[in-house]
Amino acid sequence: MNVFFEQVHEFCQMVQCEVAKRWNHMPVPDCPNEAVTDFMERLLLCPTTESVRICIERNFSAALGFAQLLDSVNRGISAGTFQLPTEWPKYQTVFYVLVCTTQEFLRSTPLVSGLQPISK
Repeated sequence: MNVFFEQVHEFCQMVQCEVAKRWNHMPVPDCPNEAVTDFMERLLLCPTTESVRICIERNFSAALGFAQLLDSVNRGISAGTFQLPTEWPKYQTVFYVLVCTTQEFLRSTPLVSGLQPISK
């Protein structure tokens, strides 16, 4: 459980840094669902923190959309309508737990923003 929240914290800090850089030229906050899903696929494959930063820079509006989705996951956890998985593979990418937990959330609550989980 701590791993998920640690990854949420780290991801949000990275997005905040990018927000600070772009403050005067912020994009419209609305982002197509497909772009958020594509971002999650890319994020899942990022092997290093630096590659995540580059992914956020290149897909900033989708990163913001994903951060908004994380808020929905957090609300589900707080309300008791969503439980965090308890086991993870030994080897994983930087935000594997974050993306996989979000995917599980989307599978359990398919009406959230019309987003669909990444197909396997």
